[in-house]
Amino acid sequence: MARKIRKFRRQYGESREADFCPDWCKGHYDGHGERTHAAFDARLRALRRQQPAMAEVQGEHTS
Repeated sequence: MARKIRKFRRQYGESREADFCPDWCKGHYDGHGERTHAAFDARLRALRRQQPAMAEVQGEHTS
């Protein structure tokens, strides 16, 4: 097991998305987490831009 862990660590270096030990093997090697986080941030920014417009629409319905 230790040999395989060393091999993976050498192969994938200091990736923030990969971690290996005797208890788990977390190997997101291709940047999946970074892409997901970037897509989430983009959607959140888009929703924040829409928020003032949504408040105006909601205010019209309550009066």
